Amino acid sequence: MIAALLLSLVAIFVFSGSADAAVFGTDERTRLDTHDAALEQKIGTLTATDNGSFCTAFCVAPDMIATASHCLFGTAATPGPKLRALRFKLAESTLFDAGTAIAGRAIANQSQHVISGTRRLAVMPPIGAAEDWAVAQLDQPVCKAGGLAMTTKSSAEIMQAAARGEIYQVAVHADLSDAKLHRGGPCVLDNQLHTISQSAISRDFLAPDSILFHTCDTGGGSSGSPLLINTPVGPEVVALNVGTYVRARSVPTARTSSPDAERGVPIANTAIAIPEIATAIAELTDRQPLTSRAAIRRVQQLLSTAGLYRGVISGSVSTALITAVKQFEEQQGAPVSGSLDQHLITDLERWHQNRAPQIMSLVPIRDATSRRQP
Repeated sequence: MIAALLLSLVAIFVFSGSADAAVFGTDERTRLDTHDAALEQKIGTLTATDNGSFCTAFCVAPDMIATASHCLFGTAATPGPKLRALRFKLAESTLFDAGTAIAGRAIANQSQHVISGTRRLAVMPPIGAAEDWAVAQLDQPVCKAGGLAMTTKSSAEIMQAAARGEIYQVAVHADLSDAKLHRGGPCVLDNQLHTISQSAISRDFLAPDSILFHTCDTGGGSSGSPLLINTPVGPEVVALNVGTYVRARSVPTARTSSPDAERGVPIANTAIAIPEIATAIAELTDRQPLTSRAAIRRVQQLLSTAGLYRGVISGSVSTALITAVKQFEEQQGAPVSGSLDQHLITDLERWHQNRAPQIMSLVPIRDATSRRQP
């Protein structure tokens, strides 16, 4: 079969239970030392409780984490875990810590607490690696030390820093003997891959300019881990690790993505720039997705009064409710998102307040003479 290029995200996310590593030369992964110990308060694992698969994730706010999109939603070839089964746990946590769920679990509203580049990652050329990012709000503010800062450095500045040996990666790796954070680096960033032509890279990836090819050593579970640079005010995230670029002898599908599938020789690991992630953090913070049944019932009642929702006032999210929200947004000339957030309640209440005087003005008012007897 003709050789094809692909991003082996299935192996990295351990959908298949694989602990394959992408090591370039000498394995440089080491346990965090005392200088890096504070990162255990900001980086951890996002684990699927139903099958034990995991990714690395890191805090970006007290109640928010960033990771790879395929860690939440899988890929176009392989389904991901159920959002309700995911738990985030900081590296400093004890064995008795069960982890924290994504917000909205109690009202089946978890998907609205996630912003991602894609929810159906293309793993066949053209590969959608540049879209493989996600930001998720947690049920509790467990990141008590706050979040890692997002760098404002340009790609050129990041490449220059890498050339000086300043970029490193921190992740959990399934192929190592413990589930502790390990530091790898310095990371070599090289977007001029000598074994692959630039035309091949452009053909194999969507938005290749948003991808940073690097040689930090990785193993299963390192998807979603940060590439970092130290600054006078602390570490900054310069990129998000998402997968490994390999040359495979056969193209994996939903059937062949298994522990026995031929995965080929790694060319480089891939990370993505973070401007979209920084924007998503601000958007999710501003959006304020609804988290209580009382709030959902309020939305249902307001939409029902408006004649758009005909379902049960249950306090749970349903397809009928999302459809009604989209209809309301369309009627108002707003962007159609179906988002259940505080802004929606404000808009609905404002609509009802403005609508009430209009309804009253349509009621005929009889003057006193109309009630007189002839």
